[in-house]
Amino acid sequence: MDYRFRDSLSYHLNKVTNAIRYQFNKYLKSFEITGEQFAIMKIIQEHANLSQNQIAKIISKDKTTIARAIDLLEKKKLISKKRSADDRRTYLIEINESGRQILSQAIPIAIRYNKIIKDRISDKDEEAFLRVLNIMLDASKNLSQKEQG
Repeated sequence: MDYRFRDSLSYHLNKVTNAIRYQFNKYLKSFEITGEQFAIMKIIQEHANLSQNQIAKIISKDKTTIARAIDLLEKKKLISKKRSADDRRTYLIEINESGRQILSQAIPIAIRYNKIIKDRISDKDEEAFLRVLNIMLDASKNLSQKEQG
């Protein structure tokens, strides 16, 4: 059997993900944040006192990528880090007032962008798509567990 990368699910999923990421980043450009930074700020807003590792797990990104994004957000003065009282090696991330202001302006744009995408998909197709994505995620997790075990 011949393997053709352009026929793979991974190729098509990556292509769609990149297109959505690119367009969403364009929508957020005026706020000088990326979609990934937006997601991090939104998670911090929703869950107080998260560590970088916890944020990485929630977003499903590696720790190094999240650390870089958090450093950038801190330089932009949108978040702050404080040492954990329980573990002096761990920093807890907090969103500050500037970050909250950016989020309050960016959230309606995120909602509008999400609506543009979702309006082209029926509820039935969305449910099927999410079901298939979860099947793919489970299959990937099972492979990882088999490799580790």
